[in-house]
Amino acid sequence: MQKPDGLYFAPNVRFRDLYDADANELADALESRSMNWFLMPAKQIAQTAPFSSGIIVTCFIDAASEIEGINVIDWLKEAVPASSELDPRRTKKSIADSFYEDVRHGLIHHSRLSRGAEFSLDLNSAIEVVNSVLVVNPSILIVDVIKRWEETLSMIRVDEKKHQKFLEEIRKVFRVDFEADETWDRM
Repeated sequence: MQKPDGLYFAPNVRFRDLYDADANELADALESRSMNWFLMPAKQIAQTAPFSSGIIVTCFIDAASEIEGINVIDWLKEAVPASSELDPRRTKKSIADSFYEDVRHGLIHHSRLSRGAEFSLDLNSAIEVVNSVLVVNPSILIVDVIKRWEETLSMIRVDEKKHQKFLEEIRKVFRVDFEADETWDRM
């Protein structure tokens, strides 16, 4: 029986090897993790399984915003500027707020979309309110999310303060994973 040889942050990147990563190593590891475990799989299944694709990209948005130290709503507004518009169904709430409550919370807490939201490939934009329904096209959302994430990776590569901030946040968020991988070979 084959068993894993360590705990991995990304394909071919063990947690222990990431602890003191330089800016390029960190950005490369984040890119590998995001593209191989989230965004490319979501893109590959979007045409045949938009709900599943939507789940994956929503999980990625949640993870990316946590690592960046900003909330999901603000992260989404940067990725999809149209999500900053007011949701016509709700007083003083943006479309990004509705995504957070109806899509993200619905998936995480109830394994469904809430308040009549849906994933659909028929929409010509990433997120929009159509009649009384929040509609998300995961294929278009993925493109916007990748573009936004690439900006983050570029910042890590060129800005030492950003590199250090992200490295510290990853050490904090994945503290237990780093500890587990450090002791892996002693088991």
